Amino acid sequence: MPELTDEELGIPEGLDPNIRAELRRGREREREAQEANARAARAEREAAFARAGVPDTPLHAKLADGYDGENDPASVKAYFDQLGVDLDQKSEPGGASDAELADQRHLAQVGAAGEAGGDLRFEDAINSAGNPDEVMALIASAPDSATTYIDGRERRIGMPVIE
Repeated sequence: MPELTDEELGIPEGLDPNIRAELRRGREREREAQEANARAARAEREAAFARAGVPDTPLHAKLADGYDGENDPASVKAYFDQLGVDLDQKSEPGGASDAELADQRHLAQVGAAGEAGGDLRFEDAINSAGNPDEVMALIASAPDSATTYIDGRERRIGMPVIE
């Protein structure tokens, strides 16, 4: 903790050095007690939110910033219910695993990078390619059995095989 000056602690000048030292110690203890009380209040608030089932996400943290009610789980839960947030909502059994979510994120990134895959149509990826090398890389990355429609007709995607 940074050392505060006598002026910052509100200790008047001209007092006996012993009195000034006692006042300094008293004011510093008072400041430490206030800080400890603030930490305890934050911990009590966090515990109430945790007991109410509030997930630790940025959205819920932002919503919690606006809460100024009692630090008991029922009040916290009522506040979130009033906002339309369902704290009892659990992820469905059989939901996506971490590995599946990672795969989905990878596919989305691949699609966003202009490569075949993800939610991006192959034709759109080809049309957005910046140069012939990118087009060839996209064609090479297509699965062997991939097809697309060109001029209304189904066509196989891939590197042409010259026999």
